[in-house]
Amino acid sequence: MMPDPGAFRSRYGLGTACDGPIQAMRASIERLMDKATEP
Repeated sequence: MMPDPGAFRSRYGLGTACDGPIQAMRASIERLMDKATEP
């Protein structure tokens, strides 16, 4: 679904400072997907 943060970082040259926001965004997206798939 989402690209791996490490691969994303190496591809775009981002530092570890981006890990937090990326993981938070990923978690919120996963929560939204869970809600969307609930009956």
